[in-house]
Amino acid sequence: MTDPVRQILDRFPENKDVIRLLRETDPRFGTLCEEYVAVIDRLDALAHTEDVEASARASVLRERCMAIEEELLTAIEGYRPV
Repeated sequence: MTDPVRQILDRFPENKDVIRLLRETDPRFGTLCEEYVAVIDRLDALAHTEDVEASARASVLRERCMAIEEELLTAIEGYRPV
């Protein structure tokens, strides 16, 4: 599996400092990062298969990926230093 923080930093590079802080301090954010990478990895694997059901599974995974991105962005934008 790819480093979760690297994937999130690549996706939201303008928020790198907040992402690192959230990853260190918010367990839920860390879990979302890991789930995001797992979904991306599964999508990549499906792209290299000839499975007839791959398209349907990929569609579900893309929807989950977008939902995770929304949750991550909500956490990033809502972050307020203490």
